[in-house]
Amino acid sequence: MFTDGKKIDDLNQVLKKLPRGSNIVFREYNLEAKDRLSLIQKLLPIIKRNNHKILIGKDFEIATKIKAQGVHFADKDLTKKYNKHSLTNFNLWQVRSLCLRKKIIFSIALHNLKHLNYIKKLQPDIIFLSPVFASSSHKNQRFIGFFQFVKMIKIILHKTTPNYLNNIIPLGGINLHNLRRLNKVGVAKFGAIDFFSNS
Repeated sequence: MFTDGKKIDDLNQVLKKLPRGSNIVFREYNLEAKDRLSLIQKLLPIIKRNNHKILIGKDFEIATKIKAQGVHFADKDLTKKYNKHSLTNFNLWQVRSLCLRKKIIFSIALHNLKHLNYIKKLQPDIIFLSPVFASSSHKNQRFIGFFQFVKMIKIILHKTTPNYLNNIIPLGGINLHNLRRLNKVGVAKFGAIDFFSNS
């Protein structure tokens, strides 16, 4: 589940409904760092109680403070640098190396096909391909589509291993109908916001 304060009024209630052992990508980029830290600290008891894993979006300092299982970035972050604690003066290649040393999950959302070769070289633990279907989070962005999604999986697997399929996760526009289609090609995981907030 990806958090989004603009769509989810009561994050605490949504977390309670999630299946045990779910993965949560904590974003809330509109908040100041101290407010993000305060919010995730308030949510930690329910996260731990339900054996969820938490990945912090674009802030290694918060991830370290709460002993998160990982960090999450997007392909547009490939050319950015980060501040002293959230990895300023580090590019994503260095972030990836640091995650390997710390043995925490490094996930990345791939929105633009032109970044695919970079992503394959980074070898992230998780790749979210997004948006696979028409999504309310990316209203003005062209979505990948089911057949192009399958094609992208094959391209990525060509440079990795067959087992890596478990690390390629569709994101965007997920509903029950789309999940049935994805299951047919061996996709067992998915990322979403609305799917959980509306359930």
